[in-house]
Amino acid sequence: MLIGQVFYGWIPGESSPLFTHKLTFRSINFFGLDGSLETGNESMGWSFQAKSSLSGNFSINYNIESLQDTFFISEDIAIPVNNYRFWSFKGLLSTPMNHLFYVINNLEAGQFYDGMRISYTFMPTWNVSSSLNLSATYQINKAWFPIRNQDYLSQLAGVKILYMLNTKLSLNSFIQYNSTTGTVLGNIRFRYNPREGNDLYIVYNDDMNTDLYHEVPVLPRSNFHTIILKYTYTFNVQ
Repeated sequence: MLIGQVFYGWIPGESSPLFTHKLTFRSINFFGLDGSLETGNESMGWSFQAKSSLSGNFSINYNIESLQDTFFISEDIAIPVNNYRFWSFKGLLSTPMNHLFYVINNLEAGQFYDGMRISYTFMPTWNVSSSLNLSATYQINKAWFPIRNQDYLSQLAGVKILYMLNTKLSLNSFIQYNSTTGTVLGNIRFRYNPREGNDLYIVYNDDMNTDLYHEVPVLPRSNFHTIILKYTYTFNVQ
């Protein structure tokens, strides 16, 4: 693996709405045992932090992928073995996170192996109070391959709730729906922190099918459900 990064940043004058911004060039390359390049990414980007606390970063990426095995995106769509070179764009824009309500937007678009792809993620967060935090995630991914007359669409939607009963007790709940698998993943975590370095966790997980007739034989209502009990204790050795 070979990683390199060069950046140049500066602070604009007092009349500028920007607090700081910078240009970045990044190179990340992974090599096989024979020394050949398997995965590479070269990117040129710009990031900024506004005086209003608005922030963002944007980049143009050149991607290199030498597939040694067929890459399956879904059950019906596979990327054949080949050497691929393609361009893509990535952008992230966040409203001020020090506000009670803020939103993070993430966009990726461009070439994707021998096709095209666009992915958009919307993440709103509401700090209702010092003890209650609500957040959600919605992501849509679409890829299409005209040369093979194939296309792919998936959606993810999730809700997260964090409630602090007091300084020692907290309850965290997360629910996510995946349109590709037709499943709903549920997670509930209870944490008790009697003092610094000591934690007790009780975690419940469930993976449920929403379309029982998606496959043959008929799928179960729940793929799995688990209850995990974890206790951590930190001590100093003199």
